[in-house]
Amino acid sequence: MKEDILNERVQSYQNIYNILTENVAKAKERHSHLGQDINQKNKVKEDISTDDKILKQRREFENLLKQYYFDAKNKDTKK
Repeated sequence: MKEDILNERVQSYQNIYNILTENVAKAKERHSHLGQDINQKNKVKEDISTDDKILKQRREFENLLKQYYFDAKNKDTKK
C-alpha cells in the first residue's frame, strides 16, 4: 500500500515535469518569430542557455527523486 502511494507520487512528479517541459517547448515555438529580427547568434545562445537550464532542472529533479527514494527506503528499514 505504501509502495502504491509512493509510485503514485513519483508518477505525479514525473507528469508535472513532463507538462512543464512540453509547455516550455510550445512557448519557445510560439514565440520564435519574435526574435527573427534580432541577431541570430544571440537567439542561438539564448536557446542553448534555455536548454541548459532545462537539463539542469531535470538533473536536480532526478537527484531529488533519488534522495526521496533513499530516504523512504531508510525510513522503511528503520521500522
